[in-house]
Amino acid sequence: METDDRSRRRFAVRRDHQAGSIIASSLRDEYEVYRRLDGSDVPIARVLWFEEDPEWMPDGRPAYVRELVDGDWRLPALDDHSLDGDAKRIRLSKEHLVS
Repeated sequence: METDDRSRRRFAVRRDHQAGSIIASSLRDEYEVYRRLDGSDVPIARVLWFEEDPEWMPDGRPAYVRELVDGDWRLPALDDHSLDGDAKRIRLSKEHLVS
């Protein structure tokens, strides 16, 4: 999609698998979390809209659209089973503790 300033924007469409969600929260809940984090200090891919009208989706499944950002969801040291990898995973997990 081109915007008025001629910059390019990339988008991602997020839908559940045909068999249903593979995580405990609903797709709508996931969208709402992203939407509420917009403008906070938490870096997120900005969500644009949630679509649940089956006329707009190829197989009727709801979806949401978000901006596509560069990055990787994989955590460093996740597959490193050494003592150093253990220490890295513990350090990373502490970054997500809520006090």
